[in-house]
Amino acid sequence: MIFVRNDLDKLTSQRIDLDEAVELDPTRLKENPRLLGLRDIFAVGHGYYDSHSSRLILDLRVEGIMTVPCAITLRPFDIEFSVRVDDMFSFDPLGPEDEGIEEVEGETLDLSPYFMDAIFAEVPLKAVHPDLETYPEGDGWVVMTEEDYINEKSQEIDPRLAKLKDFKFD
Repeated sequence: MIFVRNDLDKLTSQRIDLDEAVELDPTRLKENPRLLGLRDIFAVGHGYYDSHSSRLILDLRVEGIMTVPCAITLRPFDIEFSVRVDDMFSFDPLGPEDEGIEEVEGETLDLSPYFMDAIFAEVPLKAVHPDLETYPEGDGWVVMTEEDYINEKSQEIDPRLAKLKDFKFD
């Protein structure tokens, strides 16, 4: 999604309604190893452009589907995401009092890097495939649920107290 200052200056209304598909640079996916793919990305929302101050205020929701690896099996699966992008951009140079406003280099604003940064922040640290029924196991190890682990630990006898079972109590 790209905005050109000259096109924004020609608008008859300050409000800009947005509902469109977004194309993102697939090479940026290499920056996040927990993100394997993105598809069906849409930006929905609105913006306001003030031609006097040359500032664009955006309030968007970016939605789509991300492909991530399962934390247990590493099998890829899809997760729907929805992230809010609300930023203010200025096409004019900023002063020290303009904190929180992004300065646009040149006359063209490309929102793709801002969308990618917002999506990267939404990628889960660990995600487990929802259809995972059996956990992997190998020679001397097994992956278990937290509930199974707690049950197993409650059945174990503390080795410091194990000798007490040899004593007869009257």
